[in-house]
Amino acid sequence: MADLITVDDPDDPRLSDYIGLTDVELRRRREPAEGLFIAEGEKV
Repeated sequence: MADLITVDDPDDPRLSDYIGLTDVELRRRREPAEGLFIAEGEKV
């Protein structure tokens, strides 16, 4: 299991790589060759 890091400040410099990314841009950077499925909702 990964170690969790709490971020209390949205200006934390560790978040700089993610600021302004759209879902498409994030998926292009992190999506494995087989693809990635993202789902949101109360039934998922």
